[in-house]
Amino acid sequence: MKRFFCLVGLALLTLCVYAGSYKVLEKSDRRAPEWIGETGNGYIVTEVSAQTLGECEAKTLDELTSYILRSIAVNLSENITSDKTKQRTDDEVSYTETFVKQTKMRSAQLPFLSDISLSKVSDVYWEKRQDKKTKEVSYMYSALYPFSESQMRTLRNKFEAIDKEKVDKLSSLQQQLSSITDFQQIKQAEADLDELLGYFFDDVRLAQVRNVQKLYNDLYNQMSLHSEWVAKDTYQCQLMLQGRKIACAVMPRLRAKCATQLEVISLDGGYRVTCNTLDCLPEEDNTIDVTLSLGKKTLRYKITLII
Repeated sequence: MKRFFCLVGLALLTLCVYAGSYKVLEKSDRRAPEWIGETGNGYIVTEVSAQTLGECEAKTLDELTSYILRSIAVNLSENITSDKTKQRTDDEVSYTETFVKQTKMRSAQLPFLSDISLSKVSDVYWEKRQDKKTKEVSYMYSALYPFSESQMRTLRNKFEAIDKEKVDKLSSLQQQLSSITDFQQIKQAEADLDELLGYFFDDVRLAQVRNVQKLYNDLYNQMSLHSEWVAKDTYQCQLMLQGRKIACAVMPRLRAKCATQLEVISLDGGYRVTCNTLDCLPEEDNTIDVTLSLGKKTLRYKITLII
């Protein structure tokens, strides 16, 4: 919050220094309103510049979203400040653009921020300016937006509820690693972790998500296929994880050199494989190649036929 006031003060100082470098061609009112640069007392004041008024309005909405998000998500503000320090740059424009890009992604995860709208702006003041040296024309656009302490507390409570839900989800996914019974749990966990990676904005929790992602990726290297004889020309094939059976809805492919009428169906969380070995000779390659494609890993297994 203090940083925002400092930026406003810096903007006003810059305005005074460069006021003589441009000519005002047009403005929305005869005099600039007193609220410019006076963020506080239940209001947010933004100031942006662009080539058109439409672009100014879009930038204003970005600025409002960024400011409100910083007000309710302390960990985001701290992380962005840290990122700025790492950049070792005094380019405030670059920093602001980076922040807006990140807050756009984060705000998409927080549906209550959709209530932020230019229709709620209390007042607007703009000037159409021409640079005296380059003759370039642009707009300076200021907006007064109501945002009380009560509103901030309400949004912060909503944010903290969503944030807790995400933290609990990450913890649940981590605990699930040792009790997986179905391959679909792994696929769903991967989707959930991608979502969490897009939500969290602090380095600590991002690192936690990436660590859990790695643990789930490692599971693919701990998978194998196993089969056992059931009856003549009938075998039960099973996906194994860390030595225990897990269900899998993905169907394998079968190939054999001598056996015919190959068929596979889902049964008891695994696969029932049947074939016809009537034409198989003992000296032939009496095996069935089983191939199971799991996306990140392809498992291969040979069923040795009992002739």
